[in-house]
Amino acid sequence: MFAQVKREPVDKPPIVEMMRRPKPVLLAACVGIGAFTTQSLLTSFMISYAVDEGYTRPQVLTAVTVASCVALAVLPAASALSDRVGRRPVVLTGAVASAVLAFPVLALVDSGSPGLLILALALGHGVAQSTMYGPLGALLTEMFGTRVRYTGASLGYQAATLVGAGFSPLIAGSLLASYGGGSAPVSLLLCLGAAITAVTVWRLRETHTDALDSPAVTPTLEGTPR
Repeated sequence: MFAQVKREPVDKPPIVEMMRRPKPVLLAACVGIGAFTTQSLLTSFMISYAVDEGYTRPQVLTAVTVASCVALAVLPAASALSDRVGRRPVVLTGAVASAVLAFPVLALVDSGSPGLLILALALGHGVAQSTMYGPLGALLTEMFGTRVRYTGASLGYQAATLVGAGFSPLIAGSLLASYGGGSAPVSLLLCLGAAITAVTVWRLRETHTDALDSPAVTPTLEGTPR
């Protein structure tokens, strides 16, 4: 595959091409934003939120640890399933689950019960987020042609991380401060991130059976939107 790429005419550096045609990178970022928003809000942000709700820090850290253990099982299972049935249905299932669970999960957190806190994070982070995240690396890789694959997938992944994991806790904290508490803003952010991922993935064609030896100089997104 790499020998074939070397025989192709030398064109502009991949980063230049991605900057000139940013749509594929933006699509890749939208694919990943739901997973990173959910992960950030239900782990790092949740520690401070749950402590403010009256939980002790050890209780919250225990819940996050249990959820992470659930994720350790779900991640490889979701990844393997996407190899069999496709990336789209698995990521879509995780995104829809994250949106559907957004308000129930925060209601469980607000209950004040350590047991329900563990259940909430296990469902939201351990199951829903991991189902979105498991196939993400493969899906982003398959969205780009060989010559720009590393650059395109990396830019999309990092953009999703910046917006989803970087900004969502700041936005959630600001909304909570502005609206006097209540978990609705956090749930709405979870729904928004999941919706962006779901809509974007829904419009992508399935890629798990594509050959990855294409030396295309542009991302293989022609015909990708359905």
